[in-house]
Amino acid sequence: MRVYKTATTKPVPSEARYSTRKDGRYVTCLIGGKKVTGKVTSGGTVRIESPCYSLKFRDNRDIERYLRAYTSKKASEDLAETIRKLMEPGADAALVETLPAQIRKKLAEFGVIDTKR
Repeated sequence: MRVYKTATTKPVPSEARYSTRKDGRYVTCLIGGKKVTGKVTSGGTVRIESPCYSLKFRDNRDIERYLRAYTSKKASEDLAETIRKLMEPGADAALVETLPAQIRKKLAEFGVIDTKR
C-alpha cells in the first residue's frame, strides 16, 4: 500500500507575489479562490501539493483503488495498516467501527468491507 501526496501544476497568475528561499523561487497567489504557496517550476508554472495524503492499494479482487486519507502522514499510515488488516481473511469486525463514516462508505463501495457491518 502506498501513502503519498498528490501535486498539480497551474499557470502563475499575473497578480502573484514571488519570494525566494534556499531551495528556489516560490509564489503566493489565489488559485480557485484559495490562497496557495507553491514552488515555481522551470517551465514557469507553480507546483501545488494537496494538503491531504492519498492511499493507493489493490483490493481483494486485484483492482487498484485510490482513497483520500488524512492531512497527517502518521494517521494516513495507520489508516493504511487498518485497511490492510481488513482485507485479510477473518478480519476483526471491530476495526470497521474505528474508521470515520466517510472512509467506511468508500471501503464499502470498493467491496473491501461488507455493507452489513
